[in-house]
Amino acid sequence: MFDEVLTNSFSPALEGLLGRQVRDEVYHILETRGIRNDQVPSRFDKVMEVLHEFFGEGSRIIIHRLLRFLYEKYSLPVDSSNQETLLDRLTLLRDRIIVEHLRPRGVEYVDRFPDKEGRPRDRDSSTNHRKPG
Repeated sequence: MFDEVLTNSFSPALEGLLGRQVRDEVYHILETRGIRNDQVPSRFDKVMEVLHEFFGEGSRIIIHRLLRFLYEKYSLPVDSSNQETLLDRLTLLRDRIIVEHLRPRGVEYVDRFPDKEGRPRDRDSSTNHRKPG
């Protein structure tokens, strides 16, 4: 789920800073480098290289904007420490979301492990408790 949120957050982060035309050009440049939109999360290190190549140190502002967008999406306080690289901060955020089972705002809980009868389990217990009917 995190990768999907990252993919869906990349576009508004770019557009919010640089406008629609520049966003579209960034996607075009990424595609010419063999990075499709759906590959942004899995190849983010390469995305950062391409952004740095074209925007120089300004690429850091783009990545900061994306990180801020993601922290807000998961209702987390923005980590403004400069201890880690931007890629490390993204990795730490991803790990925290996975370990703590965080969901982005506006997304309902979906149980990926239904019970033996194929029904979603009750989120608060390990088994479904049927009411006598």
